[in-house]
Amino acid sequence: MKIIISGDFTTEGRGKCAVSNGAAISGEIVSLLNTSDYNVVNLEAPVANDSHKTIQKSGPHLRTDAQTIKYLKDCGFHAVTLANNHFCDYGKEGVAETIETLDSCGMDFVGGGRNKKELRKPLFIENPDGVVAILNYCEHEFSVQDEYGSNPLDSIRVFYDIREVRSKADIVIVIVHGGSEEYQLPTPRMQNFYRYIIDIGADLVVNHHQHCYSGYEPYRNQWIYYGIGNFFFDDGVQTARYWNEGYMLGVHIEEKKIVDCHPYPYIQCLGSEVQVRLMQEEERQQFQKKWGELNTIIADEKQLEDSFRKLCKLKSKNYYSLFSPYYNRYLRYLCKRGLLPSFISRAKRLSLLNYIECEAHRDITIEVLRGVDNK
Repeated sequence: MKIIISGDFTTEGRGKCAVSNGAAISGEIVSLLNTSDYNVVNLEAPVANDSHKTIQKSGPHLRTDAQTIKYLKDCGFHAVTLANNHFCDYGKEGVAETIETLDSCGMDFVGGGRNKKELRKPLFIENPDGVVAILNYCEHEFSVQDEYGSNPLDSIRVFYDIREVRSKADIVIVIVHGGSEEYQLPTPRMQNFYRYIIDIGADLVVNHHQHCYSGYEPYRNQWIYYGIGNFFFDDGVQTARYWNEGYMLGVHIEEKKIVDCHPYPYIQCLGSEVQVRLMQEEERQQFQKKWGELNTIIADEKQLEDSFRKLCKLKSKNYYSLFSPYYNRYLRYLCKRGLLPSFISRAKRLSLLNYIECEAHRDITIEVLRGVDNK
């Protein structure tokens, strides 16, 4: 049995036109998907139209249409993950329309739902080589709502979910949407938590969200992949090459256990190429070199912590500026009397909420407030 897991798919920028033309996913990748028994991709945007209202949040609102779902199905995908930070961008209506579209196209889904029970429901894949359970979670951003939306990453919930599916499945795969955007390493907190997921019974952890690929590590005879990158996501800016590189993860299963995981590196939406295609030989060699460097850092606790501190120092000014209130007691008095504007506007309130609730943002916030610049 072979399962292929892919990262974020959107129709932003030039993506919608590429999907309409049937050119977003190259023929060689479609052929690869057709060699697999089951293929999963992260749908990084809800199906929504102009009549759907956006939710209040910090960051952009993404959406796609029903044609995208049909296209992914035609290319060989069997399921989408819905636990991500954009699934609720168009509210409960967008969530409902997405799931109705998936159902009408015969696509499976996991990690999102119209109610608490549906969003938490695991996905089971049955095959003579074994029964596979897929669980999907995302960090706490605006797609995590009270009664619907994306399945939140929570240590207690993960524990009980894995315990429940473990009794029904031979293999448990956990797919997480999290991490610091445009940072090619896990934070120390991520590494500890993902190892915990293996400790409590998962066979494989796969992460996406960062808009770049990361490395992996073997852990207790299982695997943790800390970032597989964008699968098809046109940023329209081309700010850095890492945005345009990633890999699909091939998971090979025999006799009810994972025997191998294999990366299929690709280039996506680079320059005039509005497509995802497999890397050529020279590109693969460069990928393997960088991947090896990342794996070396992940395997060394000190290097991983040092890299995280460098990230925090780089971002410290932005984080300080967001948290800067009126410190002087006289200025605070004037602010309370309405003689000075409040530093917490609606936009700032939403940004603060995201920095505190989202695990990846909180990692950096805590390190910055501890005085990372002084270390």
